[in-house]
Amino acid sequence: VFNFIGGNSLVYSPDSQSIAYAALDGETWKIIVNHVTAFSYENADILQLAFTPKEQKIAAILETIDGVHLEVDGKAQDTFEKIDHLVLNPGNDQSAYIAEKDDDKHLVLDGNVIVSADNVRQPVFSPEGNSFAFAYRNGSEWFVRKGDEEYGPYDNAAQLTFSPDGKKLAFTVERGEDYFVVVDGNDQTFYDGVGQPIWSPDSKRLAYAARRIHKKFLQAIDTYFVVVDGEEKKVYSAIGESGLTFSSDSQRFAYKAQLK
Repeated sequence: VFNFIGGNSLVYSPDSQSIAYAALDGETWKIIVNHVTAFSYENADILQLAFTPKEQKIAAILETIDGVHLEVDGKAQDTFEKIDHLVLNPGNDQSAYIAEKDDDKHLVLDGNVIVSADNVRQPVFSPEGNSFAFAYRNGSEWFVRKGDEEYGPYDNAAQLTFSPDGKKLAFTVERGEDYFVVVDGNDQTFYDGVGQPIWSPDSKRLAYAARRIHKKFLQAIDTYFVVVDGEEKKVYSAIGESGLTFSSDSQRFAYKAQLK
């Protein structure tokens, strides 16, 4: 029996054979794994718990009087003012997260700061863990880095999406008045707005919603459509972006649309 159990700390291991949670025992926070105390902390709060995907070690974000840090299997990394967006590599248990310190944001990969910038967003591993990508901003310019390759500058970059085979990266960008999807550094068609890129299960096809503004006299009329394999489909008055999906054999594509 404990004084308190962390409300969002309950997690299962990827193989479903272990369960962990954070519990307060008197003034000591403990990480409990399968009803046994794995780690204890006298002067730290447990902010987040996770199992690493491959070796299923405990990863914990802890807050002390000195700041916030990540521990993996009891081994502490550097301390920062804040840590967000922890992701774990499904192939080799690497950790990545966004950290804040001294008014800068840092991208930390396996305990090492690899980028310090004005802003960092969306660290993401490919499905098999063979590649890693993120977006960052210096001044007014956004860049996207995938492995050793860097794309940009852009006015904005977001919605980084690896193909299921991990070989290609698609993301949305803004440059001036143009919005478009970029696939491994190659600009796709410019529009007045684009949505989240969606890959087919076989990684050969790409789809996304797009918007085009038609100016007629003093009016601006918005039209919406889906772009599949670079081809614009039927025009509608609205597209339900969250409903875009490929069939499991990658041959068919479905989405929600609205006519006036």
